[in-house]
Amino acid sequence: MSKYGYGRETFVNPYHFVSLDGGYNRERNYKKIKQNGQTLTGWIECELETLTPIFIPNSSNDNAFKKFKELAGDEAKSYDFFSYEDIKNQDRIDKYSLPIIPGSEIKGMIRSAFEAVTNSCLSTIEEEKVLYKRVQHPAKPGRLVYEGENWKIKECSRFRLPKTWVKIVNNKIYINGQEYKENNKVYVKINYRFKVQKISKARFEKAKEGFLHIGEYNDNKNYESVFVLKKDKNGKEIEVVLPRKNFKKMLINLIGNILLYRQKINKTEKHNRYRHFDETFGKIQDISHLENLDVIEFNNKLRQKYNSVFNYLNGALIYYTERNGKYYLSPAAIGREVFYNKLQDVIKGYEPCDDIKNLCPACALFGMVKGKEAVASRVRFTDAFPEKRQNLPDYYDDVVILPELASPKLSATEFYLKREDNADLWNYDYAGKWKIKNGKIISRFIPFDNYQPEIMGRKFYWHQKIEKALDIQYAVKLIEENEKKEEYSRRVAVRPLKKGIKFSFRVYFNDITEDELRKLIWVLEIGGSKDHAHKIGMGKPIGLGSVQISVKGAKIRRIMLKDNTIEYKFENKFENFEDRLNVNEQNCQNTLGCSQKVFKEFMIITNFENAPQNISYPKNENQEKNYYWFMANRQVGKATGPCPIIYQSLPSVDRPELKKYKIKTFKSVFSH
Repeated sequence: MSKYGYGRETFVNPYHFVSLDGGYNRERNYKKIKQNGQTLTGWIECELETLTPIFIPNSSNDNAFKKFKELAGDEAKSYDFFSYEDIKNQDRIDKYSLPIIPGSEIKGMIRSAFEAVTNSCLSTIEEEKVLYKRVQHPAKPGRLVYEGENWKIKECSRFRLPKTWVKIVNNKIYINGQEYKENNKVYVKINYRFKVQKISKARFEKAKEGFLHIGEYNDNKNYESVFVLKKDKNGKEIEVVLPRKNFKKMLINLIGNILLYRQKINKTEKHNRYRHFDETFGKIQDISHLENLDVIEFNNKLRQKYNSVFNYLNGALIYYTERNGKYYLSPAAIGREVFYNKLQDVIKGYEPCDDIKNLCPACALFGMVKGKEAVASRVRFTDAFPEKRQNLPDYYDDVVILPELASPKLSATEFYLKREDNADLWNYDYAGKWKIKNGKIISRFIPFDNYQPEIMGRKFYWHQKIEKALDIQYAVKLIEENEKKEEYSRRVAVRPLKKGIKFSFRVYFNDITEDELRKLIWVLEIGGSKDHAHKIGMGKPIGLGSVQISVKGAKIRRIMLKDNTIEYKFENKFENFEDRLNVNEQNCQNTLGCSQKVFKEFMIITNFENAPQNISYPKNENQEKNYYWFMANRQVGKATGPCPIIYQSLPSVDRPELKKYKIKTFKSVFSH
């Protein structure tokens, strides 16, 4: 029985998504519009007010508050707010500069909103990003070999070698004092519990022949492994021939998986990678470019240019899982799967624009660069300056240490992907359910046929009504104690701006249509509603960054010829709100270009006045670390460790609450 049950408390995840509409709008060639004399040039006068503290770092100094590094350690970083001043090597604790909000930050914020409501492409998405996810169900052991121009997996049985027998000194492996290497042929005696009782390099009576596999170095691990090839009743090795149509992708994904361990995963002293990878892969970063080669060229290139990689693969001890004819290879039994699909494969219809004659509304207005194709932006955002000059310290909130901010986790498929047909598990390659027999889940996964993953949409952060930076959950003032606080070493000290500071900036536009101007003004103000706001800068998940923009007016430049002299005339545009774009759920398709569903979701998630109250990273009752919630979410009901079921996925935008879990103290009943 699972140790977790549903708690009474709920929370709202810091971010949600505005849906996609089934393919983005395509616009005509904008060069023709200019030729027809249908464009406008001028500027928009804007006011920006901070509704919460906001923070944009001055990156010229990552040790702005030196006391923090002294107390939290050399890796700790601290930043002051952005300004025009170069603050390199300064201790800023008693120094202040005039705060500036860079135009580039405002432009990025407005472009994201403009893309959503005009049903434009996903311009900033990393199409080639490798997607992966940790798994809980153990994979099968095997030995990868290259035979007769084919790559094969020789099925194996895995026997447990006591970790206490193994010592690793200077990356050399010693077992009971004798030196071994990864993948050495060994001879072992096995007891009835599948444990190795004896191991030797030399054959001995009744010994099984196998191969030594040393996994990740981990203080919590009890066993290393010996792989023994499986044989059928005729003594023939049992093998799987990898399909020639996609074995290249399988091997590339395996290497990508290994590089994830080698480059950035588990690089602490107590969890120190697979040690033999360094000498095997050297400085190799990626071999995905080999996928475009045919089968023979691929194998030849491996043997010639990447000889060390080929030698490792040919005989590598791996773990594998098969789903719908695709094999997922990993160095760990319970590790991660690197997926065949990349982001470009799951955003069909929303790929970044790459044809200047066929642009989405956002790329046509804000510009785009793709390969050799480029279109200049027809809007320019100036930096924003405070409207009211005051004593410099009065602009700023207290220096605080922010909670550790999580980077985007695309592997959290329960949040980033739509759930398919009430699937038990779903990811970027497959979805399906565990087989149930006599009311119990058995360790057999049944993938759905013709599964096509869909991302949830465009990511936005909820607003949170934070009066001061110190009101942020877990934020604290700069450490005062004269001792180091190791828990702060991965956190950042910052000095945000206060709530209620007003800034002025302009948006210059050149050769845009009146329709584009109306849409741009609507997005800047979010329709002029006093309830809605944008999010800018750092710390959005924890409540920083809510700003509201008001358009004070627009000037249109007219060029006239008078008495053989060119004159510039400026006329006011949209002085009255009644003259601006009026958008609602009924007319949003015709006015902005998005569906009613998208418009409704955008207006909900940008609503500052009616924002959810209990926003936090996922966590359980009485357990602060958020990974406990994700762990419990796969174990809470009928699921077991080897057969995880995802119980809660990201709910709808209009009802975003998720349940917390708690460690059970009494018997609970769940239904699946």
